[in-house]
Amino acid sequence: MKPFRQFTTESIIDIPRKHYSKTIFDKFNTDEPVLKSSVIKFIEYGMREFESVAPIKTHYLIGSMLTKQYRKDADLDINLWFDVPAKDRSVATVKLRRMVAKMNGREIPGTEHPVNYYVITDKATFNQANEMADNVYDITSNKFIKRSPEKGFDVTDYMSDFKKRVEKIDILKGELHRDLVDFEELKELDQDDIDNLQGEVKKKLAELEKDMKVLINIGHDVWNERQGEFKKDVSPERIRKYGARNRLPKNVIYKMLEKYYYVKLTHDLEDILGDDKKLSDAEAMKMMKNKGHESSKPITDSYEFKDSPVHGLGVFATRDIKEGEQISLYYLNLFEDIPSYQRTDFCRFSNHSHINENVALVENDDNFYAHTINNISEGEELFIDYFCVLENIMSKIGNGGQIIDEVLRWTKGYEHIEIEEDNSSWSTLLNLFIEQGDCPKLIRWSSRISKT
Repeated sequence: MKPFRQFTTESIIDIPRKHYSKTIFDKFNTDEPVLKSSVIKFIEYGMREFESVAPIKTHYLIGSMLTKQYRKDADLDINLWFDVPAKDRSVATVKLRRMVAKMNGREIPGTEHPVNYYVITDKATFNQANEMADNVYDITSNKFIKRSPEKGFDVTDYMSDFKKRVEKIDILKGELHRDLVDFEELKELDQDDIDNLQGEVKKKLAELEKDMKVLINIGHDVWNERQGEFKKDVSPERIRKYGARNRLPKNVIYKMLEKYYYVKLTHDLEDILGDDKKLSDAEAMKMMKNKGHESSKPITDSYEFKDSPVHGLGVFATRDIKEGEQISLYYLNLFEDIPSYQRTDFCRFSNHSHINENVALVENDDNFYAHTINNISEGEELFIDYFCVLENIMSKIGNGGQIIDEVLRWTKGYEHIEIEEDNSSWSTLLNLFIEQGDCPKLIRWSSRISKT
């Protein structure tokens, strides 16, 4: 059976916009938007993992991303119907759902939109999911197969119930925060500072665990109430009043709590407690480190683009960065018929140095990412060794592959920065660095450079 969440992904409380998402759609400012080819490739790349279990019959996109009422971090929800014989469905479903945990949540490069896959192994459930969705998009044909008219919505009708929920949660959040402050203070003490220190720490851990479980239970209650709203029959009077199931009060309250990160809070707390439902000293320490930060900062907060004393624009650290940190996507694998990669803006603006190199490429999920190779101070320019970059990318594209000209705008906050056309060839650049002496000692590159 398909998870309930797949039937209720339409968002009705997000701020209406003038157009569809420009990072997801081409023709975003028309009535007939089409998914960007890069988005389709990313979605279908993830689908390949599932096909090791069973072939995919059909795949549709549903949810708020098909409307002009979406969040900047809204999910792309993909319904996957697998061609599985009835006798094999139970086993296949278990395997597929294990893969979902690994695959879901990966953001489309250059956006904050994660892709979530939902596995369905029987046609009836797949059809039911599409019937209950307001909007359905066939990714294969790249067009809508079902659309609902945009409807006005007044969230103030639900604010009274929402405030009651929030006031209770906020009080409990305050108690959790205060207990966390007390725990932090206890952990800074020595045995000589207070009698029975370990006993006090254990007592405070128990209080924290209780705070967390109360908040988690509220999250479960809200979810179960929402689920019950969708499962029960809706009277004609309620249909006339609310117009659609996703406007029923329990669903709207849930979506409002989700929008303001209360749902995420309960999920995060549940993840911290783990399967044993007990709070350990280490888990409390993890909470303490993240205190006051309910969502992690994007990795693009690590750098900025600005004028470089070396050449043109460069990449500069906006904070102290430790060795081994992932900084940015560098080359995106496009999964074409021939090996094809796309540069990101980080790649385009990062300058070369073999002598002062502090960033190197690491391959992950068939893409290349920039990682620091030593500690970097705030304000320091990031340099990557172009000779090593060439070696990495040539090992992938060989003689028949390509790096496309278009630069992927990956870095948040720089979506509109001017990216001038780069006409410099690899051979011109690397020979220049060889002349300057900023290159590996072994000039074994000369034969390769002459061919690129």
